[in-house]
Amino acid sequence: MDATIANSYFNTTRSSGAQREQYEHQAKSQEEVIYEYFASRPGMEYSPSQVREYLNLTGAPITSVRRAITNLTNASLLTKTDRQTAGPYGRPEYLWTLKRNDEAQGDLFHA
Repeated sequence: MDATIANSYFNTTRSSGAQREQYEHQAKSQEEVIYEYFASRPGMEYSPSQVREYLNLTGAPITSVRRAITNLTNASLLTKTDRQTAGPYGRPEYLWTLKRNDEAQGDLFHA
């Protein structure tokens, strides 16, 4: 992963010391795993629930997967599409894809 993500973990529970470091490491690792999944499948689109299922992250809350995808999107590594799919409870979920190089270059000139 080339881009730097400033905050992988948001300390809403005011954890400190070793516990906070562990949470930060887990969040960063989750982002790396999710990014590698998208990077190995360029052009494919996935919802957060699909990513959670396909990567067998069933022990991770869906909100953590969504946080990781949002962080990767904010780091210009993923792109949120305008397409949706039915989520596990029949509710629509947006799909994300790996950001193409020409999209990333375009962002440099339109920022």
